[in-house]
Amino acid sequence: MASNQNHLLLLALLLALLIRAGTAIGPTQVEAQSVGPREIGGPCWNKYIVPVSGCPNDIEKSFFFQRIVIRDECCRAVNSLPPQCFNEIFKQFNDDTFGAGVRAACTGKNKLN
Repeated sequence: MASNQNHLLLLALLLALLIRAGTAIGPTQVEAQSVGPREIGGPCWNKYIVPVSGCPNDIEKSFFFQRIVIRDECCRAVNSLPPQCFNEIFKQFNDDTFGAGVRAACTGKNKLN
């Protein structure tokens, strides 16, 4: 009987250490948060971004790889967005800094062109 109690105590201790160390049983913190849009879309996305060849891919890859690499044509589309459309599109990424980063990268490209 004492052996079973020792095993249960050891198991409980191990479980407590794993939880304290951040090893979760169930959804992790990253899985519990929305890390990006489940489906990007809307009228502004369809009107300004989709028609530019490769632009949706540039924006999505920039977000998912956390490295903004957007071609000039796509930057022209981003820079032409009315403010309400810019907000509509980039709020879908659930990241307050991503839209600003894209805007900064595209503004820098415009200065070079």
